[in-house]
Amino acid sequence: MVCRYSGLDGQVLCIISYEGSALDVKINYTVLAANLFIAAIPFFQWHPRQHDDTPSSRARSESRGPGAICSLLFVMFFQISLCLGLGCTGISIVWCAVGGWILMDWKGGGETDIALARQQAAVITIDLLAMTYYLIVADAITSLAHM
Repeated sequence: MVCRYSGLDGQVLCIISYEGSALDVKINYTVLAANLFIAAIPFFQWHPRQHDDTPSSRARSESRGPGAICSLLFVMFFQISLCLGLGCTGISIVWCAVGGWILMDWKGGGETDIALARQQAAVITIDLLAMTYYLIVADAITSLAHM
């Protein structure tokens, strides 16, 4: 990575801006926004499991939010740290992680909401399209990071 900026803040700016690549910024931040939007939907819905509407089940459901936020912050920190160490740019590890969480929720079958399942499938498809694009146009290390 050849960055015009010096200092930690400049290096972080370089990482999150793809060194000024407008196309990469548009692709990756659009995919990130789609993933975050779909991943957040279950946290704003209340779907008690059949015969499991006890206070403890509600508490388990409500306690997922802080854990999800901590996980997201960890992945963001990991992405920045990795790129500072290796000299890479981007946020694709972040949206891939969120996509993985969506995939686990979607495949887990815990949700009975068909509309949500379709939205999850759609965003996973978008993730796969972005990954395929980068498989074609980027270095192999980029696809390795996506996996």
